Amino acid sequence: MLEASETYTRLILGDGRGITINGTLKSVRDRLDPDLFFSASRSHAINLDHVANVEDIEGGFMILTMANGVKVELSRRHSTEFRRLKSV
Repeated sequence: MLEASETYTRLILGDGRGITINGTLKSVRDRLDPDLFFSASRSHAINLDHVANVEDIEGGFMILTMANGVKVELSRRHSTEFRRLKSV
């Protein structure tokens, strides 16, 4: 999972360790495979291969649980895009 932190991006590994990368979330995402990484919000991008659970919540929102247990809430717009992408 990628997490924005001002002009840096934090890469959160499967075991929970984090690595800070110089660059905005957008600049880091632009270097990654768009078929593998999904923009979950303005501050998060996720590796689609590590989504363990998808939960629909009221109002058209979703919560994704990653393989390491981290939960990421998607906005209505991102939820719609995720559903389209994954046919959920």
